[in-house]
Amino acid sequence: MMGQMDEEKLEEEKQRVRDRIKRLAEMSSEEPEVTDEDVEISREAAAESLKRRNASVRISRDEKWEDRVPPIHKPEKLANMRKELQVIGNEWIADGFSKKKNLVLAGPTGTGKTALSYAIGRELYIRGHKVKMWNILELFDDMRQQDQARAILESVKTCDVLCLDDLGSERTTEWVEERLFIIVDYRWQWQLPTIVTTNLIEEEYTDNISERVISRLFGGSVTRIIPGRDRRVS
Repeated sequence: MMGQMDEEKLEEEKQRVRDRIKRLAEMSSEEPEVTDEDVEISREAAAESLKRRNASVRISRDEKWEDRVPPIHKPEKLANMRKELQVIGNEWIADGFSKKKNLVLAGPTGTGKTALSYAIGRELYIRGHKVKMWNILELFDDMRQQDQARAILESVKTCDVLCLDDLGSERTTEWVEERLFIIVDYRWQWQLPTIVTTNLIEEEYTDNISERVISRLFGGSVTRIIPGRDRRVS
C-alpha cells in the first residue's frame, strides 16, 4: 500500500514538473510587444539613474580630493580660476587629454602653473580617473626611502594622470635621471598623459633634463606659456 502511494506521489510530482516546463516554454516563445516609446523611456530612466550616481560619485570624490592635497591647493577649482587659465585647462581636458597628449605649463614663478595643474587634476579625479600629484623634489626624496620606493614608482608610472610640479628644480644625478626616465618612458609607451609645470624655458631643457626624457615628455605635447608677475608676493 505504501509503495503504491509513493508511486502516485512521484507521478504527481513528475506531472507538476512537466506542466511547469510546458508553461516556461510557452512563456519563452511569446515575444513581448516593445514600442519605440518603451525603449526611449527605459533609456531616459537609465541615463537619469547614471546621472544621479555620477553626481553622487563626484561629490564623494571631491571630498576625498580635499583630503589628498595640501591646504593651500584645496580651494583651487578650474571654474574659479582666471579666464585664461580656465581656457587652457578646459581645452586640454577636451582635446589633449582625450588624445593622450602631455600638457606642459611653463613660465615664471608664481603665475599659476601649479594651481592650474591641481585644478585640472581635480576635474579628472572627481570623474573617476586615478590622478597623482607630485612635486618633483618630494617625489625623488620619498623614493629614496627603500621601504616605499617600489610602491611610489609603480603608482606614478601607472596612474591615469600624473602631475609633475616644478620639473627642472631637482639636482641632476645619475640616480634621478634613471628614475625620471623609467617613469616618463613607461607613461610614453602606455600613452598615459602627464602634466608638467616648469620654470625652464625651452633653451634650458637640455641643461637640466636628459634628451631621452625631453623627447618622450615634450615631444607632441601641448605646451602653454603662462606669463605674468609673481602673484604670491603681489
